[in-house]
Amino acid sequence: MKKSILLAAAIVMFACTLMAGPEKPIGIKQLPQIAQNFIQSYFSNLAFEKGVQEGMTVVEYKIKFSNGTEIEFNQKGEWTEVDCENTKVPNGIIPAPIRNYVVSNYKNNKIVKIQKESYGYEVALNNDLELKFNKDGKFLSADD
Repeated sequence: MKKSILLAAAIVMFACTLMAGPEKPIGIKQLPQIAQNFIQSYFSNLAFEKGVQEGMTVVEYKIKFSNGTEIEFNQKGEWTEVDCENTKVPNGIIPAPIRNYVVSNYKNNKIVKIQKESYGYEVALNNDLELKFNKDGKFLSADD
């Protein structure tokens, strides 16, 4: 019985390793063109620090700039998360309804992180408040 459990655990760990795969260092030019265009449009003024490609079957890309800004992209090169730490996420990235809601309800704060989720978007403000919105940008909830 004990051997069966250990064998099953080993198989699960091996399968997870195959799915995730090793991290591979990359530069901006190794990203899909959509991701390169996104960076050129919104972050061309930042100094690139490092990039990694994760996964073998499902590929994700993570880019970090010297000011701490981090961006994650899916396999197609579409952004999935933009974390600007304590600086403001560029307005062009934030859907207008979300931007308008934050300006109307939290005018003394700024969005420092935005993440795409299955239900829509999650944004973090510089006061550590997290707001959730549906795919149309309608406010759902707040967590602090």
